[in-house]
This record gives sequence, structure tokens and C-alpha cells, in this order.
Amino acid sequence: MSKRRARRKGPQIPRFCDKKPLILRLQAVSAVKMALSLDGGPFLSPRLFSAGRWGTLWVFCRIRLPKEGVDNMADTDSALSLDGIRASLREPLTMLVEHLRAALGNRLQSITVVGSSLTEDFQPGSSDINTVVVLERPDVAALDAVAALAKPMRKHKLSPPLLMTPAYIDRSRDVFGIEFLDFQLRHETIVGADPFASLHIEKADVRLQCERELKATLVRLRQGYIAAAGNKKLVRDILISTAKGLAPLARAMLWLRDIERPKTMAAALRKAAGEFQVDLNAVVAAERWRYEKPRLTDPDIQNAFTAIVGSVEFLTTTVDKFEL
Repeated sequence: MSKRRARRKGPQIPRFCDKKPLILRLQAVSAVKMALSLDGGPFLSPRLFSAGRWGTLWVFCRIRLPKEGVDNMADTDSALSLDGIRASLREPLTMLVEHLRAALGNRLQSITVVGSSLTEDFQPGSSDINTVVVLERPDVAALDAVAALAKPMRKHKLSPPLLMTPAYIDRSRDVFGIEFLDFQLRHETIVGADPFASLHIEKADVRLQCERELKATLVRLRQGYIAAAGNKKLVRDILISTAKGLAPLARAMLWLRDIERPKTMAAALRKAAGEFQVDLNAVVAAERWRYEKPRLTDPDIQNAFTAIVGSVEFLTTTVDKFEL
């Protein structure tokens, strides 16, 4: 090393490191299981990565870097927080976080868990784990980084994350008001700043979206019934999907009336039934079919279809008459 280079201030970083924490990806010759000892509490699994499972052994080497221009992963906003997550979901979520941090660096702004995995609706082995990943930009490199986890995500019932930017969220409040309201009600930000807590959503936008979604649901119900061509199993599946989709609409209608919104599907539907004087018993029953799988006769399914169509029609008329 030349004297001129030796006088350079600060730690020396290998050229191939590109001034980022060094991550060496070594192909495993045989099935090797890597036990990790990580700070952060009991929710971090000692078997975070498995070379035998993915054919790859990941070794993380920390290199002391200059503070300027480098993310500080020990920063409060970047710390992994899983306190609000059920224990069975912490290992796959930790896997997702560590992979995205390594692949995306400072382009990764936040990771938020949303949906039923945070409520009593969650069914282990059946329910998916849904996340929203906020990035500086969701380019092809970011998509490739997430796609590299496709197989382990499927194994752990991790749905492909919704990739968004702060600008996308801000400019979508008028078209995705129902979805953002549900995110606000049921979410845990595990890395970074909460992207949903301070969102302001206009009631007029939500009322219009509710009406449009309910009318579209009626079209899909009738069209699906025709396409099923008498196949009651297909009709049953249509009703299950409809019931699942009506829960966020029911919560949004309650929000429009400044009424407290239950987080679980059945509770939200029952609350809406009482507040808007509509019979949603068939909808609640169809929502349970996903897990209970009852033996239904053709008349059972036909009666349920008729009742659910009537309920959706009633809700459509109700929200159409809302005055804000």
C-alpha cells in the first residue's frame, strides 16, 4: 500500500464492497443449517436461513463504515419491531425484513403488516400474511429482490408485498380510501415510519367508492352465477369471495357514519347489519364456509345466493342515499 493511500482518513473498505455492508453469498455444497444468534429478543428464530432448504448459505459480515451517507440500521425508525405480531409469524417476517434490507439498502423506507394476520380472523395454515413495503422507487431491481423470496414466501403463506412509494400513497387516497381505512384500522409497522397513521381521507371519496364497489359486486354476482352454469360449487366459491369483500365495505360505511369499526369480519358485518337495518346473516355464514366447509345442498346455495344479492342491493341503496 502506498504512503499516500495509508494517510487516507477513516477505515479502509474493500473496493468490491461499494461502501455498503459486505454481504457474501456462498453456494452451499451440501445441506447446511445456519444457526444465528441475533440481538432483539425471543421472537428472532435461531434458524432464520436454511441452506438445505434454499441451497444457499448467507453470511453477514459487519464492516465499520463512515457515518456520512450510510444508513444506520440501529436507528429507531429502522429497528425491527415485532412486539405487535403473533409469535408464529415472526420468523417469516424477520426473513422478509432481513432479505429486503440487504437487497434494497436505503431505498427501503418501511414494512407494514396489514390485514387478518393481526386479528382473530387469522387461520394458521390457511390465511395469508399481507404486507405493504414502502420504497423510494419500485423499479425492476426492487421487484427482483422480492421475487428472489418467492418460494420461501409461498411456504410461509406470505403474500407478495404491495410495493408503494410515499407519493403513490398520498395521491391514491381518493381512489383507495376503503383500503387505506382498513390499513389504518389493522396494521403494524415493523420497520421504518408508519405510512398510514396520519393519512387524511375524504368522506365523499369513500362514499363514492363504496357505491361503485357494491354495484360492481352485484354485477359480478349475477355474471358469476350465469358463468357457473348450474355448478353450485362454483356459486359457493363466488359467495365466499363476496362475503370476504363485503367486510371492508361494511367497515367503510360505518366509518362514514362515525361509528366504531370492529376489526374482525363477522363482527363488522353484524355491526353494519344492526346500524343499517339489513339482514347479513347469509353473508356471515358464507364467510365461515371457507374454513368450516359444511355439506351444502343445492337449495342451500341458491337460498344463500338470493339472500346475499338482496343484502348487497340494500347496502347499495343505503350508501347511495348517504348525505355527508
